[in-house]
Amino acid sequence: MRIGRIPLSGYEVVKDPVVVPGSVEGSIQVSCPDGKVVTGAGSFWGQTSVAPQTYPNSSTPTEAFIAEGINPSPNDNLLVLTVYCVESD
Repeated sequence: MRIGRIPLSGYEVVKDPVVVPGSVEGSIQVSCPDGKVVTGAGSFWGQTSVAPQTYPNSSTPTEAFIAEGINPSPNDNLLVLTVYCVESD
């Protein structure tokens, strides 16, 4: 059953990794380009199965997300945050 369609335009995926030293807390913020809004986000550690915290930036919740956590590995690890953006009206 289809109720309706939501038109999306200007879909863009923005991904940014940061290297976090072993057993150290790290964070990253990723924003949509100007004129676009966030529709979702996700993050992960490159070498472990522990999920970092991912949440909207409180001052720009429709434009940027933050991922943070303590690197669960004793070695350097990538913290990767991806945001999904569409054109705003």
